[in-house]
Amino acid sequence: MPAHYKMSVGQGPHAGLVFGVLELLIIAIEATSMAFLRKSVMGHGSTRWAALGVAGYAVVAGVFREVLRLAPMAKANALWDAGSIVLVTFVGKFIYKEKYTSLQWAGVAFAVAAVLCMIGPELVPNKV
Repeated sequence: MPAHYKMSVGQGPHAGLVFGVLELLIIAIEATSMAFLRKSVMGHGSTRWAALGVAGYAVVAGVFREVLRLAPMAKANALWDAGSIVLVTFVGKFIYKEKYTSLQWAGVAFAVAAVLCMIGPELVPNKV
Protein backbone atom coordinates (compact mmCIF):
# COMPACT_ATOMS: atom_id res chain seq x y z
CA MET A 1 0.00 0.00 0.00
CA PRO A 2 1.42 3.45 -0.87
CA ALA A 3 2.67 5.40 2.15
CA HIS A 4 0.22 8.27 1.64
CA TYR A 5 -2.71 5.89 2.20
CA LYS A 6 -1.46 4.51 5.49
CA MET A 7 -3.32 5.66 8.58
CA SER A 8 -0.40 5.37 10.98
CA VAL A 9 0.23 7.89 13.72
CA GLY A 10 3.03 10.48 13.66
CA GLN A 11 6.67 10.00 14.39
CA GLY A 12 8.63 9.16 17.50
CA PRO A 13 8.21 6.59 20.24
CA HIS A 14 5.40 8.39 22.07
CA ALA A 15 3.44 9.80 19.12
CA GLY A 16 0.65 7.21 19.47
CA LEU A 17 0.25 7.92 23.17
CA VAL A 18 0.22 11.69 22.61
CA PHE A 19 -2.30 11.25 19.78
CA GLY A 20 -4.59 9.17 22.01
CA VAL A 21 -4.39 11.60 24.91
CA LEU A 22 -5.10 14.58 22.64
CA GLU A 23 -8.06 12.78 21.06
CA LEU A 24 -9.50 12.00 24.49
CA LEU A 25 -8.96 15.62 25.51
CA ILE A 26 -10.81 16.88 22.43
CA ILE A 27 -13.71 14.51 23.08
CA ALA A 28 -13.98 15.57 26.73
CA ILE A 29 -13.78 19.29 25.94
CA GLU A 30 -16.33 19.00 23.14
CA ALA A 31 -18.79 17.03 25.28
CA THR A 32 -18.43 19.61 28.06
CA SER A 33 -18.91 22.44 25.56
CA MET A 34 -22.06 20.79 24.23
CA ALA A 35 -23.36 20.40 27.78
CA PHE A 36 -22.72 24.11 28.39
CA LEU A 37 -24.55 25.04 25.19
CA ARG A 38 -27.44 22.74 26.14
CA LYS A 39 -27.60 24.40 29.53
CA SER A 40 -27.55 27.84 27.88
CA VAL A 41 -30.87 27.16 26.15
CA MET A 42 -32.50 25.80 29.29
CA GLY A 43 -32.68 28.91 31.47
CA HIS A 44 -30.79 31.16 33.82
CA GLY A 45 -27.28 32.33 33.03
CA SER A 46 -27.72 31.51 29.38
CA THR A 47 -25.13 34.04 28.18
CA ARG A 48 -22.49 32.71 30.55
CA TRP A 49 -23.12 29.06 29.57
CA ALA A 50 -23.16 29.93 25.88
CA ALA A 51 -19.85 31.80 26.23
CA LEU A 52 -18.28 28.82 27.99
CA GLY A 53 -19.54 26.49 25.26
CA VAL A 54 -18.13 28.65 22.48
CA ALA A 55 -14.82 29.07 24.32
CA GLY A 56 -14.62 25.28 24.68
CA TYR A 57 -14.99 24.87 20.93
CA ALA A 58 -12.15 27.34 20.40
CA VAL A 59 -9.96 25.15 22.61
CA VAL A 60 -11.07 22.06 20.64
CA ALA A 61 -9.89 23.71 17.42
CA GLY A 62 -6.47 24.45 18.93
CA VAL A 63 -6.03 20.92 20.24
CA PHE A 64 -7.23 19.38 16.96
CA ARG A 65 -4.59 21.42 15.14
CA GLU A 66 -1.96 19.66 17.24
CA VAL A 67 -3.57 16.26 16.58
CA LEU A 68 -3.17 16.87 12.86
CA ARG A 69 0.61 16.98 13.38
CA LEU A 70 0.44 13.36 14.51
CA ALA A 71 -2.11 11.63 12.26
CA PRO A 72 -3.95 11.91 8.96
CA MET A 73 -7.03 14.12 9.02
CA ALA A 74 -9.47 11.29 8.22
CA LYS A 75 -8.29 9.12 11.10
CA ALA A 76 -8.13 11.97 13.57
CA ASN A 77 -11.59 13.21 12.65
CA ALA A 78 -13.19 9.74 12.65
CA LEU A 79 -11.91 8.99 16.14
CA TRP A 80 -12.96 12.41 17.40
CA ASP A 81 -16.44 12.22 15.87
CA ALA A 82 -17.21 8.71 17.08
CA GLY A 83 -15.84 9.39 20.55
CA SER A 84 -17.90 12.54 20.74
CA ILE A 85 -21.05 10.75 19.57
CA VAL A 86 -20.64 8.10 22.25
CA LEU A 87 -19.80 10.49 25.10
CA VAL A 88 -22.43 13.08 24.22
CA THR A 89 -25.07 10.35 23.93
CA PHE A 90 -24.25 9.19 27.45
CA VAL A 91 -24.21 12.76 28.78
CA GLY A 92 -27.63 13.29 27.22
CA LYS A 93 -28.97 10.07 28.68
CA PHE A 94 -27.58 10.27 32.20
CA ILE A 95 -27.36 14.01 32.86
CA TYR A 96 -30.21 15.44 30.79
CA LYS A 97 -32.41 12.31 30.99
CA GLU A 98 -32.87 12.19 27.21
CA LYS A 99 -34.43 9.06 25.72
CA TYR A 100 -33.10 7.26 22.65
CA THR A 101 -34.74 4.69 20.43
CA SER A 102 -33.19 1.38 19.46
CA LEU A 103 -32.49 2.83 16.03
CA GLN A 104 -30.61 5.75 17.59
CA TRP A 105 -28.52 3.34 19.68
CA ALA A 106 -27.78 1.45 16.47
CA GLY A 107 -26.52 4.75 15.03
CA VAL A 108 -24.10 5.06 17.94
CA ALA A 109 -22.90 1.52 17.23
CA PHE A 110 -22.38 2.43 13.57
CA ALA A 111 -20.23 5.37 14.64
CA VAL A 112 -18.01 2.99 16.57
CA ALA A 113 -17.97 0.59 13.61
CA ALA A 114 -16.85 3.42 11.33
CA VAL A 115 -13.79 4.00 13.52
CA LEU A 116 -13.00 0.31 13.51
CA CYS A 117 -13.09 0.40 9.71
CA MET A 118 -10.68 3.35 9.71
CA ILE A 119 -8.16 1.82 12.12
CA GLY A 120 -8.77 -1.90 11.47
CA PRO A 121 -5.99 -2.25 8.90
CA GLU A 122 -3.50 -0.98 11.47
CA LEU A 123 -4.70 -3.31 14.19
CA VAL A 124 -4.58 -6.43 12.02
CA PRO A 125 -2.28 -5.82 9.06
CA ASN A 126 -2.98 -7.84 5.90
CA LYS A 127 -6.18 -9.26 7.42
CA VAL A 128 -8.65 -6.42 6.95
